[in-house]
Amino acid sequence: MQRNSKRKIIQSAAAAAAAAAGVGIYQKAVLWQAERKKEERWHETWHSPRCETAYTRHGSGRPIVLLHSMLPGANSSEWEKAAKELSREFAVYCVDLPGFGASEKSDQPWTAYQYALWLNSFLTEVVKRPACVAGVGHSADILLAASLFGPKLIRRAVLISPCGINGGFAPPQEVKELKLLLSPMVGTQLFLMGTGKGAVKKALQSAVFAKECLPETLTESFAASARVGAKGAQATYAAIETGFFAADTKRAYQALPCSALVIWGEENTQNPADVMQTMEQMRPQDTFLLFEETGALPHVEHTAEFLAHLKEYLNQKGAGKK
Repeated sequence: MQRNSKRKIIQSAAAAAAAAAGVGIYQKAVLWQAERKKEERWHETWHSPRCETAYTRHGSGRPIVLLHSMLPGANSSEWEKAAKELSREFAVYCVDLPGFGASEKSDQPWTAYQYALWLNSFLTEVVKRPACVAGVGHSADILLAASLFGPKLIRRAVLISPCGINGGFAPPQEVKELKLLLSPMVGTQLFLMGTGKGAVKKALQSAVFAKECLPETLTESFAASARVGAKGAQATYAAIETGFFAADTKRAYQALPCSALVIWGEENTQNPADVMQTMEQMRPQDTFLLFEETGALPHVEHTAEFLAHLKEYLNQKGAGKK
């Protein structure tokens, strides 16, 4: 009887080991395919102690740095259409944030503080002069955090639905999930499930109001980028799912040493537009715009209208001073 029980235990253990080995092989194959099919986009590379950063620079004139959203697979292609038009008048820097796109992906997720220091270094070493910086969602919070450490580096701020005004830091129960999401077997499987083309497309569509305004090329670019970098890409996904890089940016916004253009989509379900009313009460001297029938990505959904307002703001005399 004992011998039979022992035999069953051994058989069960062997089956579990074989299954685990099979899952491991599958995961490696999927990640290998992602690397093989990754999108090749031309870019320059800034080598720094913090991170190798991929970026493009087009045009000449006053500098503007464009930071993309922090959705799964996000990269600077999100700004491609807008950047092309802006480069007619400005020196436009489109950046792949650390952990995203073609930039270096650390095995451990970054905090908002680390991103802020990285941005100030990029402005100091690459742009080399005070610039207008535009950010979307959590990248708008990075911009705000960076202004606390390098207030003279940001000449003007474009804040597209920043998350940290009412959101603040991630709650402890969400951060606790980070360890699981970073684990080599279960975490990797959750990462692959959350970064498949269908999942990436769903996340991107949830960020807009009019799905027909979402270019298919953008979906393809996000999907091609989401799994590149294996363990580093998994760390970025874990940070997105847990809000690891979230921050409370109310104090930073109040102390912002320059003017700001604050933009919101009226149909932003991820970060409701009533947050903009809070910001207007905090700093009524700033410029506030509410886009109707628009989600979290007004620069993607209504590029022409967005650019018209942005250029008007950038060309205001004295808008760079508080």
